[in-house]
Amino acid sequence: MGWRSIIIGQHAKITHSAHMMVVQTKDGINEIPMDDIAKVLVETTQAMISSDFMSACLQRNIKVIFVDRKYQPIGETVGYQPVARDYELLEWSPVNKIDNLNRDFFVLCHD
Repeated sequence: MGWRSIIIGQHAKITHSAHMMVVQTKDGINEIPMDDIAKVLVETTQAMISSDFMSACLQRNIKVIFVDRKYQPIGETVGYQPVARDYELLEWSPVNKIDNLNRDFFVLCHD
């Protein structure tokens, strides 16, 4: 569980590499361990965020918050599962087993 709040306030490129958040700015490159991060506040429209970084945030339940030009929050990321471990417990196959085709046709919808 993370404890750091990261604020992106200037032109930056945000990526993910080797369990680290990589922030490239005009001042240099900073790396922050993903496990230390609780939330990321993006308060600029000049940030480029990679989909790999967003995926890593959602897997670790790290909230990413975006603000508008008046610095008012306008949105945040919400994953499908609150805990990444729960994703492994779901069966995404539409058919549980071939033998039980009539009984368990929709695995995620049955009672």
